[in-house]
Amino acid sequence: MTTWHDREPLEEAIWFAANAAFPHDSYTQAADALIALSVGSPKWDAEIHAYLQAGTPIKDEA
Repeated sequence: MTTWHDREPLEEAIWFAANAAFPHDSYTQAADALIALSVGSPKWDAEIHAYLQAGTPIKDEA
């Protein structure tokens, strides 16, 4: 599955991948897998890692 999130913050795109994108039923063994790939940006690498380690918390939008 691929999606496009170029107008959203990085954390929102990662949240979507971790919490709202699910594979087809024929891929149930991979349902707990998530690949978050950053190429050429150590800053994004660190942000992605920290956010996933924190459990992809939802920011308060109120």
